[in-house]
Amino acid sequence: MTLPGWDSLEAAKRITSDVEVVTLIFWVLLVAFEIVAHIWKKRAKVFNVLALIAFALAVSGEIISYQYNHRREALYDVREKQVSDDANQKIRKAQDEAASAAAAVAAAQGKVGERDKTIQQLHDEVAATKRYSYIATLTFNGMVYTKGDITMPTEISQAVEGTWYEPTTNRFRPVCDAAALQKSRNAIRQFPDFPFTYYQLAYCLEKQGIPDWRSYAEQAVAIFEQTTAIGHQKSHDEALTYLRQLLGRSN
Repeated sequence: MTLPGWDSLEAAKRITSDVEVVTLIFWVLLVAFEIVAHIWKKRAKVFNVLALIAFALAVSGEIISYQYNHRREALYDVREKQVSDDANQKIRKAQDEAASAAAAVAAAQGKVGERDKTIQQLHDEVAATKRYSYIATLTFNGMVYTKGDITMPTEISQAVEGTWYEPTTNRFRPVCDAAALQKSRNAIRQFPDFPFTYYQLAYCLEKQGIPDWRSYAEQAVAIFEQTTAIGHQKSHDEALTYLRQLLGRSN
């Protein structure tokens, strides 16, 4: 029997989160029932039974959570394989076109240069897809999610921790103090393809009237133009729009 949401990555993530919360509730109830049974001797048997039920449900929750966690990882692997397969398919297509171009050199010498240019563009596109496919799945905090029960920290999220804050619910802004700016500069040296560190520096330095903001904004835009051309987080579109507007106003 197939479990609900078994073939959907988003559903698996959501169900895993819900099951973990419910399981935690049953563990709390187990402890509560045992305490009540110990204090209220007259009803100890009833609460011991309830504690056993809570224990059984909590264990079931742990089993289901483990299954969905394992399935979620498998679905991630499938997605990554799909990206890799698509990239390899583009490479094979480019190689086939290159072979066809070479065979037609004698009859269509003038077309060879254009064909080579097309092949190079395809190679560049494939290279960009491979280079930025992982970065495109991350939001400003270096993780797939901004917050919630599933955090899934990464090396990037650890490097940029503390450089963003939440002034209002689900609205995030860069932290612009000296320590946060230095942390972003350090993160750029470690992860030069992560665009939100450039974004944070451009945002803050522009607010502070420091001319260096423009170079960071232009670097961020160059990366966001790559990530938004493939499957990506919505925050990449929002950041790209903001930076283009910022650069446009300053011209």
